[in-house]
Amino acid sequence: MITWPVPLVDELARRRAIIFLGSGVSKNSSGIGGKRPPIWKEFLELGIKRCTDKKLSREISKLVRESDLLTACELLHDALGADWENLILEEFVNPQYPPGDIHKHIFSLDSRLVITQNFDKIYDTYASAASQGTVIVKSYDEGDVSNFIRKRHRLVIKAHGSIDAPLQMVFTKGDYARARHRYAAFYSLLDGLMLTHTCIFLGCGISDPDIQVLLERNVQLHPTSNPHYIAMGSRYSADFKRAVKKTMNLEVLQYNPKDNHSELESSLATLGDLVEQKRQDLAITRDW
Repeated sequence: MITWPVPLVDELARRRAIIFLGSGVSKNSSGIGGKRPPIWKEFLELGIKRCTDKKLSREISKLVRESDLLTACELLHDALGADWENLILEEFVNPQYPPGDIHKHIFSLDSRLVITQNFDKIYDTYASAASQGTVIVKSYDEGDVSNFIRKRHRLVIKAHGSIDAPLQMVFTKGDYARARHRYAAFYSLLDGLMLTHTCIFLGCGISDPDIQVLLERNVQLHPTSNPHYIAMGSRYSADFKRAVKKTMNLEVLQYNPKDNHSELESSLATLGDLVEQKRQDLAITRDW
């Protein structure tokens, strides 16, 4: 079980925290036939099987093994052509993924800001339904995101776009480059949020290009700022965790990944109880 840091509980209770969601959260949803949304590497491996150019398939597979997923994705996108969008729909839409308990636990934390890197709409749809449509969902490419940041509404930001607009999804190496250039204001907004809020990353990997750039830049510009947190199911050494803290200002919160990360799910339920108790205490003291 994760032992949640007191400062993180306090920030969530005061709604000064941002929850970042990655593909590991969506992985907890089971759709038609028990199918689960693929993480990035799994999606690429599925695409490689559909690639008719065997020489290119081997090259892309090599890139995947070397963890150069951005370049692999770029080559696969070009190789599949029109079939690329078909693959996306088959993997992220057609299975009709329902929310899992983990989505409900995350929603119950009642964070005002949730940023998701997921193309699927599992969390977005659940949050909208559970809030009677009062949660606002905005994409990185919409010009009024900053306007909603300052409103009182709960907000879900699609940092990599949505399955509803496949051409605007940030997936390949070229997509990342274009997004950072065309929507520089959005990335500037993320920089500001990283400085003013405590972030908790769930289902994310520290190798994600956006996360790396954001955290590494933030720690260089503001080396004395409070840490952010990431829940990780892999076991890492103390040396690794010190390096992550030094280069990204990230505190690693470890858990046992067995049984489809059920320990993360139960840990989030506990976190919800801790946050609710803290809010009750704050209501009495009025120390907001």
